[in-house]
Amino acid sequence: MLVKTFQASEMSEALRMVKAEMGLDAMILSSKKEKKKGVMGLFSKPYFEVTAAVEPRVTPRPAPYREPVREEPQRELSTKEEFQNSMLVPLAREVKELRSRIEALSKKEEQAQAQAAAPAPPALKGAITAAVEEKGYAKDELEEIKKLLMTAVAEKEKGAPKPVVFPQANAVPVKEEASPLSGPATRQQEQLSQLAAQQAKLAAERGKAQSELRVEFDAELAAAKRGMQQAEKLAAQQAELLVQKNDELAKELQAAINARQAAERIAREQAQLAAEKTELAERALASQEEALSAREEAQAAKERAAQQEAHAARLESELATAREAAAAAQRHAEEVAQRAAELQAQQEAELNAQLAVARKAIQQAELLSGELAQQQAEMVAAQAAKYSARGTGGHPVLEFLAEQLMSDEVNEESVAALMEHLRPAAQEGATLEELKALLQEAFGKTVQCAGSLRMNKECARVMAMVGPTGVGKTTTIAKLAAMHALSRGAKVALITTDNFRVGAIEQLKTYAKIMDLPLEVVVTSEELGRAIDKHADKDLILIDTAGRSQKDSDRLDELKGYLEAHTGVEIYLCVAATTRGKEIDDIVANFGVLPISKLLFTKIDESASFGTIINANRRHGLPLSWFTTGQKVPEDIEVATPRKLAQLIMKESA
Repeated sequence: MLVKTFQASEMSEALRMVKAEMGLDAMILSSKKEKKKGVMGLFSKPYFEVTAAVEPRVTPRPAPYREPVREEPQRELSTKEEFQNSMLVPLAREVKELRSRIEALSKKEEQAQAQAAAPAPPALKGAITAAVEEKGYAKDELEEIKKLLMTAVAEKEKGAPKPVVFPQANAVPVKEEASPLSGPATRQQEQLSQLAAQQAKLAAERGKAQSELRVEFDAELAAAKRGMQQAEKLAAQQAELLVQKNDELAKELQAAINARQAAERIAREQAQLAAEKTELAERALASQEEALSAREEAQAAKERAAQQEAHAARLESELATAREAAAAAQRHAEEVAQRAAELQAQQEAELNAQLAVARKAIQQAELLSGELAQQQAEMVAAQAAKYSARGTGGHPVLEFLAEQLMSDEVNEESVAALMEHLRPAAQEGATLEELKALLQEAFGKTVQCAGSLRMNKECARVMAMVGPTGVGKTTTIAKLAAMHALSRGAKVALITTDNFRVGAIEQLKTYAKIMDLPLEVVVTSEELGRAIDKHADKDLILIDTAGRSQKDSDRLDELKGYLEAHTGVEIYLCVAATTRGKEIDDIVANFGVLPISKLLFTKIDESASFGTIINANRRHGLPLSWFTTGQKVPEDIEVATPRKLAQLIMKESA
């Protein structure tokens, strides 16, 4: 069977996926709604998960192509050849035997004679002639057949048989019959071949199904791995982008700082150049003063002065250009610094926002941690209370046994009473099997059972069965009567007061007739007293009463007055094991107006849980008498024992 799981955001979409991929024959195994966990438990998204299965259709594989075996065409035999093959073989075998005998006799003759081999004895020839004449051939035909046979035997001994041509006269064609043994052996071989082919086919289909399941499992596992890898890759890419952004901002800031330093350096160089130009101007002035004193050098001085002035003008223009460049560089540096400041402020704002989100997540995590701690403390307190109520003390093996008991509807009070007997052995390290054995002993110390019914030698023992309708009181009385009258030889009498249920008296009459027991039908309390006195010589008197609802207080009071008028009557309350615990408590409490002496549980075979039996036994203090386990009379009834109850509750065979 092919099993596959589908996930979608909507249930209808998941069902469409199942229908599209697995077809209309697909069977839905389970469906549930889950949530995909987000980052740090946030941003979770719901989705629907549907698990479906379908029986794969096995398509027969075509048989592999095999080159047809070309058989050589067989030549159809003629009538003579068929006669030769059918008649020649036995004749040749006889002739061969005769020839061997002739050769043996010839050897004896050669040993007796010193010369060449003498002809065959007349007696031998006569034997050959008689054996051949028995076939019914003419003399000339016999001679020809003899030659042909001798030739065929000689050729057969050489390993190359040749067809022998017989005369056409008196020739009778004989066909060789098929061997009767060849058919079954061939059919058996064919069956074995078919069985081997079927086994090989099944093995191939099983291997194919396993491989398909393995492929699907590997595909789902690979998809999960790819999802994890994509998530990790996405997280790494986000971290890398954040680092890259920080690096770019740092580079731009460093570039701005470098530009500002370069502008300051250029400004210093230009200031130094201006100082040098000033010094040159002062020297030019000094040269002009010296030129005044020397007229002959005036023109040269003027020219030099003009040149120096031109040079100074150029220097001034260059200085002005440098100042403008310095101002532009300063403005660029200021712009870069302002941009860097803006970027830094933006980055700080983003970092602050991320920090706020992180702080909020931390607060939520702390809040969740506090809630989890509180829930854990509550769970620990609840667990401790549960251990205390069950009496297990937190021991794992005792807790396992307690869970098994409570799963069978045994209440905590009864579980604590049973665990009280097991706790010392569990603390000493007893195993589970040892504790299970001790649990049966604990049932014996905890559960009250009445044991087998003992007869009173002085007077008859009178027992009345009461209980709700339909619990099986009449059948139980028949089982008890058969058990004690037929199996134990006790003298038993039956009394019925059930004139309400149709067929109740006839049913008990049938049982009484089969077991040859006296039966009294009474209506009033006085008739009941006379019936009891009538059978006072019996060992056991069983009284069947009509079923009463536990909520019908008037009928219960009537039954109470009916039975209390006679002393020495033991009242057994019959309860079906299929009844729920609360209803059992209600039945016992309402029937408590009667002097109930013991509990009798019926329909054990129809119940799935038996913890209510021990709960009723301990809660109401009424011992257990019998368990009925079916409809058979008298087999399906047994004495209630703690060991049997423990086996029922622990689901163990007797």
